[in-house]
Amino acid sequence: MGSEYRIILARDVDTHKDVLHISVEAEGRVDFAESAKTLTKLAKSKLGVTPKFAVVPIGTLSRSEKKTKRVEDQRDL
Repeated sequence: MGSEYRIILARDVDTHKDVLHISVEAEGRVDFAESAKTLTKLAKSKLGVTPKFAVVPIGTLSRSEKKTKRVEDQRDL
């Protein structure tokens, strides 16, 4: 896995439940879908929540010279 990640907390408009989206970068020969499944199972067993993981190629997540905002709360509370 790479060092870049992004976490988004949102509210599902249909169920009104909070949803945790986590995107991480990986490089090399990685099965992105299988890696996302593995991370989801690990998070559920360790944290008791089931986030929606996305494993993406290196360079996919936004970068800037300044520290990028990695955690974003998109809920209307």
